Amino acid sequence: MNMPINNLTNLTLTTERTLKHSYMTISPVSLSQESHELNMLLHSQIPSALPVHLDESTGEPAMRYDVSGLECLRARYQNRLMVYPEIADFLHSLDAMLTTLEEYFLSENSLLLSPDTVFFDEEKKCFYYTLLPGQEINFTEDLKRMLKFILEQIDYSQDRTVILAYSLFQESSKDFFTIQSLIHITDLNLEKESKASEEPTRLTNKSQALSRTQDMPFTEIKDGILMLREEAPLLTASEAGTQDGLIHNSEDDWTHEDLYTFPSDREPDPLSPQNENTCCKTVSLKDNEFPEVSDLSKVGSGSFIKALFHKTNKAEPASSASASEKPKSKELKETLDIEKRDRAIHRKLILSLAFMALLPSLIWFLKGAAVFKRLFPLILVLEIGCAVVTALDVLMAKLPEE
Repeated sequence: MNMPINNLTNLTLTTERTLKHSYMTISPVSLSQESHELNMLLHSQIPSALPVHLDESTGEPAMRYDVSGLECLRARYQNRLMVYPEIADFLHSLDAMLTTLEEYFLSENSLLLSPDTVFFDEEKKCFYYTLLPGQEINFTEDLKRMLKFILEQIDYSQDRTVILAYSLFQESSKDFFTIQSLIHITDLNLEKESKASEEPTRLTNKSQALSRTQDMPFTEIKDGILMLREEAPLLTASEAGTQDGLIHNSEDDWTHEDLYTFPSDREPDPLSPQNENTCCKTVSLKDNEFPEVSDLSKVGSGSFIKALFHKTNKAEPASSASASEKPKSKELKETLDIEKRDRAIHRKLILSLAFMALLPSLIWFLKGAAVFKRLFPLILVLEIGCAVVTALDVLMAKLPEE
């Protein structure tokens, strides 16, 4: 298959395919055997450049490129559409190729850029370029035509692809554009698309994390941090056996409140070894102070012994202190009742006086002086009645005290 290459009308591109190899031939070429670019191309393996050798068997010099296993961009996008990641990959690959040409002291005008001379390796996911030194190639114009070809092959259903392709084509229409400006536009669009795609993922991960924490022991969110619920501390043996000032037996939790008053766990146990010598000195038992056997039979052995030593005695100072506190509490209650009654009387007096002053004032301002004079006897009767009711209320409140 013979076809022209861009604006190089004197060159013809021919492809040959066999079961083992595929070749692309460009002829005729006018090359100097002493050219540095030709020697570098024929004797060096330049990265991302198609392998090539000079074919002079037909009488006209031709460049024969090995394209086995590769596919040119025109054939690749004949039945498919180009999306923005593929555009970005192509431009980054082209930028890397231009950097490689500088390292090998080759001109960018030796790069033949067209949909028929740029190939893609599907297995390695990389691009390969055709180098043709010694020809009248204008790389800038070829790049503009390449971007126009990309614009015709894009998938117009993807907004980011359309924006990127049109931005690149608009940038290439400037007189002095550079490959760096195209790369900048590409990276900017990739960054925006990455943020737009990460936002739903971040929200999904956040919702999943919150759903996983629903069953966890959290009480509140404080300063953006989920606070763990504080577990109740385990009770010690002494705390577990003490409730409302009563010591409960672990074997039989029964107390006889009418006969026994068990001490709190803060008081020393007279049966402990530390108090063995003092228990007999501090506790005196009388015959009439022992509890009934029928009552003690309901208690365990431990409770029986504690009841013997801690039976409530009416002659103890604790009972006398509690008896002396009763009159004080009664006096305090009476004092509070008196103050409450005085406050109620005071409120009633204030309300009565306010009513007595407000009634004639309202009639005077709302109805006028003439109506006030006509209703003055009725107003006077109401005032006297209100005063009498208030006085009776005060006397009735003071009557119990007197």
